[in-house]
Amino acid sequence: MTCPICQSPVLESFDDLRRCARCAHVFQHPPVVTARYDAAYVATYDRYPSDRMSLLRVGFLKAFAPSGRLLDIGYGNGAFIREAEAAGFEAFGFDVHGVPRGVREIDLARDRSTWDVVTCFDSLEHVADFAPLRSLWRRARLALVSAPLTPSRFPSDRGWKHYKAGEHLHYFSPASLARRGKSAEFGHRRRQKRGAVAFDRPGSQDVQRDPGTPCPGRGIRSFRGSAAPAAYLHLAPGGEGR
Repeated sequence: MTCPICQSPVLESFDDLRRCARCAHVFQHPPVVTARYDAAYVATYDRYPSDRMSLLRVGFLKAFAPSGRLLDIGYGNGAFIREAEAAGFEAFGFDVHGVPRGVREIDLARDRSTWDVVTCFDSLEHVADFAPLRSLWRRARLALVSAPLTPSRFPSDRGWKHYKAGEHLHYFSPASLARRGKSAEFGHRRRQKRGAVAFDRPGSQDVQRDPGTPCPGRGIRSFRGSAAPAAYLHLAPGGEGR
């Protein structure tokens, strides 16, 4: 067994969890999903301020891409897709729940198209196999990813609100989240700071921004909750169209 992020064989065991000694990534072993992604699960998103969060995310995204074809991985109740469409994006979604939410669905296993933007908001931790996402990111001009970052006491202390056995299969450290972007052939652009990391492909140009929007480096923010920050990665391959 090796770390699914950096492939290091040096792992620490914490019952059903493993922590990588190299990148501090924590993952569930075996990666068995016991959560039921059904209508009741999707309805829980309606209790959150998902519309307001989606407005913030779209505003953040517009600093890097004013419009284009967008694919949201793990779209939940579809709030972000609705706001993205209202902001001028041609937005599609992929999710495993299969609950109709008025979203134009993409079959990720069959999709071979290119995308201007791919977003993964709090969805990477649910993924058992990163291979389809790795292929997808290589066909994206820009990707924006968010994930909760593990606190220092985890996994010895499992009182962290994002620990969800059978639902969250991965728990990212700043280092492992950075490596997740690098493994999709994105180069390191700016060092991790306060829970945010930025990447682009070596030799690529900055993504064009609307006048008045923050530059990519300064536009990246970390959102801190009561337990741990959430990291936003700006991944900019440079629009090679592959």
